Amino acid sequence: MFTDLFQVEFCSLGSERSVLPDLNTEHDFVVSAFVSWINETIMKYKFDAIRIDTFRHVRKSFWKDYNRYSGVYSLGEVATSDASYVGAYQNVADGILHYPLYFLLNQAFQDNDQSRQSMFVIENQVQENEKYFNDTTLCGIFLDNHDQDRFLNHTQNSVRIQNALVYLMFSDGIPIVYMGTEQNFTGNPNEKYGATDPWNREPLWKSGYNRSMWIYKYLAKLNQIRSLLKEQYNEEFFISHQQTMLIDNDTYVYKKGPLVIVVSNQSFNRTKKLSFDSTVVSNRWKDLLTNKIYEIDNNNELEIDSWQPKLLLPVSSSASILSSCLAVLSFLLSFFFNMNK
Repeated sequence: MFTDLFQVEFCSLGSERSVLPDLNTEHDFVVSAFVSWINETIMKYKFDAIRIDTFRHVRKSFWKDYNRYSGVYSLGEVATSDASYVGAYQNVADGILHYPLYFLLNQAFQDNDQSRQSMFVIENQVQENEKYFNDTTLCGIFLDNHDQDRFLNHTQNSVRIQNALVYLMFSDGIPIVYMGTEQNFTGNPNEKYGATDPWNREPLWKSGYNRSMWIYKYLAKLNQIRSLLKEQYNEEFFISHQQTMLIDNDTYVYKKGPLVIVVSNQSFNRTKKLSFDSTVVSNRWKDLLTNKIYEIDNNNELEIDSWQPKLLLPVSSSASILSSCLAVLSFLLSFFFNMNK
């Protein structure tokens, strides 16, 4: 399906009973109308970015002018798993929804022991990224969305969810969290295809916007850490590309900017050794998730003793982040105190 480029770009989408309109984007008048419309719309509503649906179903040359006239960041949807095919579309948009990675994340972080894939599939995709994408730090990465199965329909182990969310928030790309994940939306478990449309599009208000849900709190914590990394390192963390440090069937460790990220997809019963090179800046590393200190031994190795995710920062750097946290807390306390005077 959708392997013939001519059919992809020139034929109509939909079904025989419900064919979607297909505007002639090869006609100069249609092109002119579209580029004028997007330019005026962006100027009127001050949008920061645009997401373009069914991106591959219009010829690539059209998108060059369209995105240039928009004047803002553009993110195209190309819903297939072929990295070389998807990556080519980054030549006509700033970023692409990273569907190749999406499929692999769902394979690696699922609860089913029989169908779960090893962490090698993710690391292999990282290598593919460097080959086929212009810059994956500009791509949108996600675990699920309104067109795909609810991630939490097949993953309910809390530690595995934490690992998946840490990878989502601290790997190359712009993290996109689908609404309802923070409320543990799973679709409809009583339906055979209850993970997908329409069960994956539950109205959020039914949750009561519960801020005590553990996933909500965990995502808030991850987002705070991202904000503090930006405050301390500016863009360095976000534009740096991850570099593999250790990879085996169930654990993937990589360095991104100043941060060492440890994620696993299942428990293991042996301590793992993470080797640092001789230029390592610190012998003591702090996990920003738990505040636990890890020390590098005389062999320049650090022990990984559980499958809980870890965000490791040199102690000197983590101390600066702690100071930032305390400054924010002090401001908030002062604000609320003055409000109540």
